[in-house]
Amino acid sequence: MHVVSSSLRHEQNFGVWQSDFGVECLTWDESMHAILGLPAGGPRYGLDLLLARVHDEDRAAAGRAIGRGLLGHSPLRAAFRVLSGDGVVRHVVLRGSVATDHHRRHRHAGICVDVTDVVRAARSAAGARGAARG
Repeated sequence: MHVVSSSLRHEQNFGVWQSDFGVECLTWDESMHAILGLPAGGPRYGLDLLLARVHDEDRAAAGRAIGRGLLGHSPLRAAFRVLSGDGVVRHVVLRGSVATDHHRRHRHAGICVDVTDVVRAARSAAGARGAARG
């Protein structure tokens, strides 16, 4: 988890997560905690807390995509909104992969990218185009 410096991850709005041999406990770096609005250095959290942070309208689809990815049935790719601890809605993209060791145990790792600024800029540009046509 320390391959990329934490200051670079924070500047680029992405966090790193991993889970060794199961999804009961996920290890998140400080940037991942910040994206989800959780205190840094907190306890290891489970998948249930991540899904609890997902916006109600996105939770079912995000849960299916994350579940398929964590089971190794497909690459873990999901885009959804999360509600941070301070009530801010953030748009995130979650990517990950699964590796299996010689005992056939799964290890998961990936990134979570906060794309909120990109989504807002795209909406603003679309609104400006619409107003110019209007």
